[in-house]
Amino acid sequence: MCKHKVLFYSTCQNPCLHDSLFFTQVLELSANIYKQIPENIDYDNTVKILSIDPSPINVVLLQR
Repeated sequence: MCKHKVLFYSTCQNPCLHDSLFFTQVLELSANIYKQIPENIDYDNTVKILSIDPSPINVVLLQR
């Protein structure tokens, strides 16, 4: 772990190379995930699919 770690990364006066690489990887991963989200979600069909398994995660997903 970087010795320069602080609560807010933007306040670090000595950013480390591995921190910037980590943030680049996080941004790339989040961009890839965002691309996979459909523009419109068919809620009724999703309810049918997720109602097969009424696990806590599926209940929460349907509440959002």
